[in-house]
This record gives sequence, structure tokens and C-alpha cells, in this order.
Amino acid sequence: MRTKINFKVGLDNDIESFVYNDEINSFKVSPNTSLRMIFGVNHKFINVKFGFSPKFLASDESSKKGSTKTFKLAFNIFIKNWMQVFEFSNISGYYIEDISDNILNIIENSDYILLPDMKTRTFRGVTSYKFNDKFSIKSVINQSEIQRKSAGSFIPGFTYDYFKMSGSSSVQKFESVNLILTAAYFYTFVIKKNWYFNLSAGPGMGVAFNNLLDDVDNNSNWTSAVIFDIKSHLGLGYNSESFFGGISYNGTATSQDKESVVKFGSTRGVFNIFIGYRFKSPKAVDRSFNWVEDKFHIK
Repeated sequence: MRTKINFKVGLDNDIESFVYNDEINSFKVSPNTSLRMIFGVNHKFINVKFGFSPKFLASDESSKKGSTKTFKLAFNIFIKNWMQVFEFSNISGYYIEDISDNILNIIENSDYILLPDMKTRTFRGVTSYKFNDKFSIKSVINQSEIQRKSAGSFIPGFTYDYFKMSGSSSVQKFESVNLILTAAYFYTFVIKKNWYFNLSAGPGMGVAFNNLLDDVDNNSNWTSAVIFDIKSHLGLGYNSESFFGGISYNGTATSQDKESVVKFGSTRGVFNIFIGYRFKSPKAVDRSFNWVEDKFHIK
């Protein structure tokens, strides 16, 4: 598919909630939407994705839970057998649920406590390498290639991300840095030429650095913990020279830091459904991409 440009639109639920748990209170903090639309464009060695949550995807109880805005921008760059991912995600507008009725009545006399200017931001990078030239990681990640014969590959990777929770209405100022090494194996089964089924699994180990910010004395409290996780992927889809589509599931199970006040889910599943179309790229675009590939030896 090197002579084609690939456009894709999808829908996923990659919007995370978390639990606040100190010595006095324990409650869940959630955004007022669980779905996000993703638009992507791919050509040769680069993939760009943009995501947001339109109003029609908001909860039926928007008047009670408040407004949530989401934004995601991601780049995937492929250089020979290397893959580099850069992601930025911003979510603003949360509400508190699963808290005692007495506290709700005292604070707001409503079903939920709104945190309209609370923000979470995530910067993430992933560097990975595939060992088998006959396996297409592009066909799994962004469908800019088509796997013609069943094949698999060992793909180790290194994930590094920075997360920050802030805002005057935030229940707690919090930031974290995670560094994780993973060892994954991917395999794609090609079914009757145009259909495919792919899967992967891989354990990971790393370290998490967490900082709980104290608004009263403006002190930082950095702690560290070893974390273990295992990631899995399942995908089913259809490929033709022009049209493609599919559905995928990515699961993560992570060990919990028992001392952490802000806790993310120990198990999490992200569903994605997408459709796309490929068309022949203009000659001027091909010439530009070919020049970059030749100049930097990234074909």
C-alpha cells in the first residue's frame, strides 16, 4: 500500500476514570463521556491521529454530571523495523460519584459533585522493534499495510509517560512518571485473503514515580514503586485494496501501588471500531515522501 493514502475514522472508549482514596474519603472521579471519535491519516512511514468527544457522545445526565472536553493527538513513525509513538491527551471536566449520600447533601444537594475545571494531561512515548520482516506491525496499528500471509513477531518495547492532574476544582494535584519495559509477541492470521485476525500478549515491568502536591504548604511528595503489567490485543477485520474496517480490543492488567492516594483501574479494556478508505496518493506527495525516505534511509 506504499502508493496509497489511508483515511480512517473510529470510535473508542480510551478515556480513563480513577479512584481517590485517603484516610477519610474514598470516591470515584469520572469524565462525563466514555467514548471518543478518532480520525487518522496514514502514508508510508507516518501515521497521524486526532481525537475528540462531540456533544452527542456525552452522557444522558449531562445536566447533572457537567461538560467534558477531550483532545488527543498522536504520531506513529516507522523506520525500517522500528516504531516510534508520540501521544498527547487532554481531558477537562470531571465529576465525583460513589461517595456517601451525607457528603453529597452537605456539599451540593445533588447526585454528583462537579469538577468543571479539573484537567488531566498525558504525554506518552513508545519505542519498539519488530524482529520478523515478514510480519507487518503497520497492518495491526494503522492498516497502512495488508498482511497477505499469516505471520508473527516478537516485539519488545519501552514505554515512558507523564501524567498530571490539576485545576482549582481538582480533588488533588497529582503527577506521575512511568517507565515500563515490555516483551510482546504479535501474530496475524490471514483468513481467505481479505479477512484477518490478530492477537498479542506481553508482560511488562517498570517503575512509577508519583507526586502528590500539597496546596496548603505547596510541598511535593515524590514516591516510587515497582509496577508489573500485562498487555493483550485482539483484532478482527476486513481488508481490500480500497476499503477496510474492523474492531479491536486492548486490555491491560497492572499491579497497584497500595500506598498511592490516586489509583487507576488495575484492569482496563479499550474497544475500538473503525472503517477506512485507501486511494492513490498524488505524485507530488509521493515525491516528497520518497525524498525523505532516501535522505534519512528510513525505507
